[in-house]
Amino acid sequence: MHNSLLKKYIIIFLILLLNLSYCKSEKNLANFGFGVEKKHQNIIIYLNAGIFTLRDQKIDKEIFEKILNQIESEIRNLTSIEIKPIFDQPQDSVFIIENVLKRKTNPDIHSQMKDNSYTFLNPFLVEDVKNYQKYFLSSSMNQYLFRQVNYDIIIIPYPLLIDFSYSNKFDKFYSRYIEIGFAKGRTTLDQLGIIVFLDYSNPDSSENVNRLKTAFISFILGINPDYLINNSCNCSIHTSYEDILKTQNNCDQKKCSDFKNFIRMRNQLLHLYYLNNKGLLTKNCDKIGKFNQNLEFYLKFTHLDLYLQNLFKKNFENLKKKCNL
Repeated sequence: MHNSLLKKYIIIFLILLLNLSYCKSEKNLANFGFGVEKKHQNIIIYLNAGIFTLRDQKIDKEIFEKILNQIESEIRNLTSIEIKPIFDQPQDSVFIIENVLKRKTNPDIHSQMKDNSYTFLNPFLVEDVKNYQKYFLSSSMNQYLFRQVNYDIIIIPYPLLIDFSYSNKFDKFYSRYIEIGFAKGRTTLDQLGIIVFLDYSNPDSSENVNRLKTAFISFILGINPDYLINNSCNCSIHTSYEDILKTQNNCDQKKCSDFKNFIRMRNQLLHLYYLNNKGLLTKNCDKIGKFNQNLEFYLKFTHLDLYLQNLFKKNFENLKKKCNL
């Protein structure tokens, strides 16, 4: 009798263990897209933005909240997506970044910094020996972005100095104001994050407004910010092609059409994220199949580095697995 009872307990234990491992594997299949909600059929994205300062700097986060109020409607009109960001100011940004950089980092990020033209001020900040311009090292900040779990958008007070490439085709050092990278610990959208330089000495400048707008659009669309800055045809879904031509000389009909199609696909993908969050994905597997038919167009239009495109593909494959596709 005791043996029979023991066998029953063992069987129950094994069933519970199997269910637990199944739940874990199900969770791992879609560890992204959790920041998407819907209200009256409109997509809303909740995200976190960190305002980083050095120890001799101060900036009021309300300034950036006011900038957001200026650009919120423009972002919504362009993308049909509403954003709900929370701005946060870490008390000791230097310590936080340095502490994260001590942990296991992304082995695909290798700094090419061997140039005597720059002096290291700390593990992530360098200074040009000629003009004393300070830069945040792209490799260090991408390592931080990869490992940290708090922020989707990281605002920094100096430009980025590009000293690495995901593709390992590094040619030369150059500065950049906005960069998109792998944020492994963030589950808001695509496990991507944005690093953006804003001038704290002139916080409400038009340059800051445009950079912050580009950073938010780049994040919610999962698109390379360089493309938005240099080549974008900002054609809203709700705007006619004729009206676009009146204001944008660089916008031809194909660019406008492609941009609109991409925005539609992005909204479809965010809807899939929402369905997955609510446990409704398996009842809408046909929507994944339709999106998959145009996946190559979608990826090409993001203009992301192939490394980041492959990250997206891996995540999307996990969504497909839920539907046995």
